[in-house]
Amino acid sequence: MFLGAALLGVAAWLGFARRAEAAVDGVTLPPSDPTEASPALVASGPSAYAAIARQALGEMGNPFDLPLIMGLMQTESSFNPRAVSSAGAMGLMQVMPFVAVDRGYDPNAMFDPEQNIRCGIAHLVWTRNYLMPLGKGDLSSVLSAYNGGVGNVSRGWFNAGYVSKVIAYRDNWAGRVA
Repeated sequence: MFLGAALLGVAAWLGFARRAEAAVDGVTLPPSDPTEASPALVASGPSAYAAIARQALGEMGNPFDLPLIMGLMQTESSFNPRAVSSAGAMGLMQVMPFVAVDRGYDPNAMFDPEQNIRCGIAHLVWTRNYLMPLGKGDLSSVLSAYNGGVGNVSRGWFNAGYVSKVIAYRDNWAGRVA
């Protein structure tokens, strides 16, 4: 029993997501059969997500570059819009229901790629803005906080493995999206 829970925790830490069939924190999860999902849910993959992210970034004043957002999505969900972590984070950018609410989004819409990407970017901007006055507004700290919470980072926690993974994916996307 303990080993199973530990393996789930390690999988969540590494960014692997699982599919769920129930409700998480009162949020209804999508159907288990992808053919039952809405057309927005089964967008045509990374290129469609890049277009959504590019538009959202532009509307927000380009606070981050598109390759970084693509690397973050790849790390968080492997581009699975129906991904659910063991902690309850949902969708492409693995947004927690309370974060969706805090950023002004409907937590039940986090399986919609456009809503999830917009919310995830808004949360990344909020995270950076929260950490900057604390002297921790650098990209590594912001990414660690996106993954583990601003409170943990403000107390000195840092997830080097996670940051390295996002940066490696970002570098891979750098020549592929503009």
